[in-house]
Amino acid sequence: MYWFWQEISRPAHKNVCLFILNQIKDLKITGNTFDDDIKTVEEIFKDTLGSFIGNKYEVKIEYDNSIKSQIDQVISILEPTEIIGKEKTIASFTVSDEMYLCMRLFLYGDKVEILE
Repeated sequence: MYWFWQEISRPAHKNVCLFILNQIKDLKITGNTFDDDIKTVEEIFKDTLGSFIGNKYEVKIEYDNSIKSQIDQVISILEPTEIIGKEKTIASFTVSDEMYLCMRLFLYGDKVEILE
């Protein structure tokens, strides 16, 4: 399977789109080249928990230390700054797929609070 990234403009915003080339019919490779500045995979997926890339939000959450290892598995890729207290931890980070983050955090009920 071959993948490539292309930055496309839409009236409201710019998105990076993923195309699966082996799903495109009658694809022909040409000698055409582009001088576009290509971002690294790390740059493209910075601040994301999956493959969604959207607006970036500064987030601050507070959670019980009893679920710290589970929350760390969710947010560690986002390189949070943490203030670890006796009973609770406050973590701040940037995320670009807030809906996925919320879905993951809501699993923990009242043990997690989104502060900002």
